[in-house]
Amino acid sequence: MFCCLIFRNIKRSEQTHAIAHRDVDFLFGIVIHEPTAVGILSGNSKTKEHERSKTGNFVHEKCFSEIKFNETKRVAMKEEEALIQKFYNGLQQLDAAKINACYSEDIVFFDPMFELLRGDEVRSMWEMLCANAKDFSLSFDSIQDLDDGYFTCNWTASYTFSKTGRKVVNMAKAHMKIENGRIIEHSDGWSLAKWSAQAIGLPGKLLGWMGLFRRRLKNNARRNLLNYIQKKSA
Repeated sequence: MFCCLIFRNIKRSEQTHAIAHRDVDFLFGIVIHEPTAVGILSGNSKTKEHERSKTGNFVHEKCFSEIKFNETKRVAMKEEEALIQKFYNGLQQLDAAKINACYSEDIVFFDPMFELLRGDEVRSMWEMLCANAKDFSLSFDSIQDLDDGYFTCNWTASYTFSKTGRKVVNMAKAHMKIENGRIIEHSDGWSLAKWSAQAIGLPGKLLGWMGLFRRRLKNNARRNLLNYIQKKSA
């Protein structure tokens, strides 16, 4: 009985020893036969250097791509800003040809007075306004890139409204979309009620917020533009 117990203990010890050897062989098998593990467990400098090189190349390529993209965007923005400056320089000089040269053929325009205009209507509007302007001056600033070709700009125009002889200072915000080096969409936002109070006086101050009064102003502006286009075509 005692011998059997000794034999069992010896047998159990041999099994434990075999398992330990198997675990050691397994561990050394990983170390010896797996090249990635070699680099990690043994501190192989070539593998680490290779990994660092791959990481470094990736970071370098990514940084280079971002720099190239930002540089391209910066150059494009400079060209678009220059186009907007050219537009307002033309308006400062009351040069309708210079203004209209900044537009695409199918330009779409909107403002509170003329509302929606397209193509030749827009070009004729600037020709008419430049020809009739009196005591005109204009300043502009804060050109901002909103991405995807959209830009905004603040401008202030001062002039004498010819029908009443009253001084007007009109502050506005322009929204433009630029594509292929030309302005394809242009809208100006400003207060028609404030304009009416300055340009027309007391009636404009009292009635400038009323829809019927505002519609009359807009219809007069459209009628003047239509008459100008017809005279030009005659």
